[in-house]
Order: sequence, then C-alpha cells, then structure tokens
Amino acid sequence: MNRGKNFLATIILIGILASCKKDNVSENCYVCSNEAESIDVCEENGNFVVDGEVIENENGASLEDLVRAVEANPDNDPNLEGVTCRRK
Repeated sequence: MNRGKNFLATIILIGILASCKKDNVSENCYVCSNEAESIDVCEENGNFVVDGEVIENENGASLEDLVRAVEANPDNDPNLEGVTCRRK
C-alpha cells in the first residue's frame, strides 16, 4: 500500500513541477501502470485528477506533458520505474 501512495505522490509532484504552456482544457484520460498497480490520470477543468483525487495544476501543464514526464522518470524515482501510460 505504501508503494501505491508513493507512486501517487510522485505523479502529483511531477504534475506540480511541470511548467509548460497549457493548450486547451480537455478531459483526456490515461491509465498509467507498473508491475504493481495501475491508476487513472485525467485532466478536467484545467486540473489533474489522479485516481479520483483532484490535483491543482498551478503551472498550466498539459496532461500529455505530465504523462511524458512520468514515463521518462528524469529523477530516476524508483516508484516510477517501469511506468507506462496509455490513453483510456
């Protein structure tokens, strides 16, 4: 369970740190998963919704930028190792 919470917290952190120009507000969703679990990551009303929890998107990052950052795992976060996302 801790691994799941760490995974969620890491995705939230990357979403907050991502600073990209926001395109149009969309309600796209992705399913991001690793060997242990899978979670829904969506954009709704300009904010991210990660497994039902609304995360304020203060930097205006797009959902696609968030997904690319999670998959790239630039900080080599062990909780994001092997995470892949696909459109829902």
